[in-house]
Amino acid sequence: MPQYTSNMDLYKVDLETDGNSTFNIKTMLNDNWDKIDSKYDEHEGKITGNNDVINKVKKDVGDKSKLKTIDKSNLVEAVNEISMGMADIANEVSGNTTAIGTKENVLNGDQKRKITISASDPTGGIDGDIWIKYKV
Repeated sequence: MPQYTSNMDLYKVDLETDGNSTFNIKTMLNDNWDKIDSKYDEHEGKITGNNDVINKVKKDVGDKSKLKTIDKSNLVEAVNEISMGMADIANEVSGNTTAIGTKENVLNGDQKRKITISASDPTGGIDGDIWIKYKV
């Protein structure tokens, strides 16, 4: 007895029962091709039923043409481009921090200034310290 696929009801030969049967081109091939072809939407050029899924993915992912990256070929490349840019910035900031740290070490104690940000009035400190008072 022949079997049929669960999704499109395509004919499948059962080797035990159909093994000695004459190959029937209409039943075994053409009817299956017609079922597959009926699912093809000529207007959209896509298999029908997938449009809803495709539209949902497009909505969830967004329009790649609106990416503010140079590479818009796919989202992975765009994210990688941003990641590389952030790494470059991190390296630059890290390098500047090291440069600042080395400059601070060459300053004498009287050349360094303390910066305080507080809601209270200034207290203590030495001439040249900076006190920024804000209102609460």
